[in-house]
Amino acid sequence: MNFPNLNISAPKKIDTDYYALTIFPDLLFLEAFSSWDETVAEMLLSHVYEIVGTYYQDKTWALLSDATLWHHSTPSVAERIASADSNGIQTSLKYHAMVSGGSALKEWQMTNMTKPGGTVESRIFDSLADAKAWVAALGFTVPDGHTCDTPQ
Repeated sequence: MNFPNLNISAPKKIDTDYYALTIFPDLLFLEAFSSWDETVAEMLLSHVYEIVGTYYQDKTWALLSDATLWHHSTPSVAERIASADSNGIQTSLKYHAMVSGGSALKEWQMTNMTKPGGTVESRIFDSLADAKAWVAALGFTVPDGHTCDTPQ
């Protein structure tokens, strides 16, 4: 698979014990798992800033966050991630699809991680399939017929 205007020939993936980030031409796929504290949030933001600066600077992109396997976070994590919106990520990010897996607590935490009144349109979905369908309907790359699960 070749992506025009990017210096990658296939999706690049960053795996950690707490999350995985897969880079597609105009979509960043975040799979969150385990429990997070502020150290994990800082590590994630560091990776995202690097990815945005390398692959998405000066182009519109979407973020697809799957928190189905995520075990929640400390309150300081929500504050830190919400503050990141004003530090360069929000400049070119236009859409954020978040997957809660149907958990009301995860939905509440996700809501606290988004900056109200910003320029990013965010939606929370119960299923990954619904989130992928929304992002695809907006015209963003959801490879292999709506599967971000197994990049090729």
